[in-house]
Amino acid sequence: ASDVYKRQGVRDVLLSDGLPGERIDLVPSGVDFRRYENVPVPTRASLGVPEDAIIVGQVAALAPHKDQATFLATIARLRQRRTNVHGVLVGGGALRAELEETARRLGVAEAVHFLGHREDALSCLRTFDVFCFSSWAEGLGTSIIDAMALGVPVAATMVGGIPELVEDGVTGFSAPPRDPDALAQAVERCLSDRRTAIIVGARLRAADYSVEKTVSGMERVYRAIRR
Repeated sequence: ASDVYKRQGVRDVLLSDGLPGERIDLVPSGVDFRRYENVPVPTRASLGVPEDAIIVGQVAALAPHKDQATFLATIARLRQRRTNVHGVLVGGGALRAELEETARRLGVAEAVHFLGHREDALSCLRTFDVFCFSSWAEGLGTSIIDAMALGVPVAATMVGGIPELVEDGVTGFSAPPRDPDALAQAVERCLSDRRTAIIVGARLRAADYSVEKTVSGMERVYRAIRR
C-alpha cells in the first residue's frame, strides 16, 4: 500500500486477522467529483435556521455508531459560548425520537433541526459553517469527503479510517470519540482564523479520493496480479 493509506483502519483489521502486510494493497473508494458541480445553496430559512446562525451540521443516518447524542451534547457546550450556534442533522433513522428527547433534555431542542432524509443533502451541507462528525465507529466517512470537496471545514472524531481524511490542523480538526468537550473545541478551531488554510488543505486531501484515482489504483493492482 502507498504511504498515504498505510494507517487506514481497513489495513489494521487485515493485519490483525493475520494477513501478511506485503499482500495488502489498499485502493480507496472513489467519489465522482462531478456531483459537486453547481450544487445549489438553499436559504437558511428553508431549513428553519435563523439567518444569523452559525450552523454546525452533520449528514448521516441516525444510527447508534454515528453517536448523534455526542453531537447534541457538543451543540449544548458550544451554545454556552456562542448562543447563535444551531445544529442541523440531515438523515433519517430509528433513533430520531430518542435523539429529539435528548435535545430537549440538554435544553437545545429549539436550536437543533432534524431534517430527516433529504435528496438534496449536498445542498444542505453547503449551508454548514462546520461539518461535525461524531461517530465512535466508522469505515471512512464519505460525507466527510463531501464536506471537504464543498469547502466546509470539518471537526471529526478519530476512529476507523477518518484519520486518513482529517489530519488535525491540516485538513480539519480532530477529537476522540464520545468526548463532546473535545469535539466542541475542534468545532471552535474550525471557526478560527485558520479556516481558509484548512479548507484548502481539505480540498487537496479530498482529491485523493476521486473515482479516477480509484480506477487507476485498481488497474495497478490487476497488473501486478497478472505478472
